[in-house]
Amino acid sequence: MLKIRLARVGKKNYATFRVIVSDHTKSPKAKALEILGSFDPNTEPAALKINEARIKYWLSKGVGCSDTARDLLVKQGLVKKVDRVKYTPTNPKKSKAQIEKDKAAAAEKAKAAKSAPAPSQAEGPKAEAKPAEVKKEGTPKEAPKPATKK
Repeated sequence: MLKIRLARVGKKNYATFRVIVSDHTKSPKAKALEILGSFDPNTEPAALKINEARIKYWLSKGVGCSDTARDLLVKQGLVKKVDRVKYTPTNPKKSKAQIEKDKAAAAEKAKAAKSAPAPSQAEGPKAEAKPAEVKKEGTPKEAPKPATKK
């Protein structure tokens, strides 16, 4: 899968980045398919120079973005901000949409509980039949295993 991401370039203690398109399994230092722009976080304000037409082209082809690259593209207005937290049973954080769904489901369940008739206690508690216990008289002993030579 291809991704738009940042590749670090520049001197020691003065990092600058290239905005590149590359395979997500390759190192960012490997040869990129295309260089889309550059990002210099050391200037005030941070300078982002990108080729918007090429970024729109790659996004239309279904290329994903790294989290940092997506944040930069959101600031430029090329990508809409998305709530990236997905609800999974192992992830305790829930998205806003999932919280609303859970609230609606709880309200619906409470409404159904009010409209359901209560079970009558007039019949009395039902006694559960216990199965008769069978005594084990004696279990046959296992025959001793023959010794093996090593």
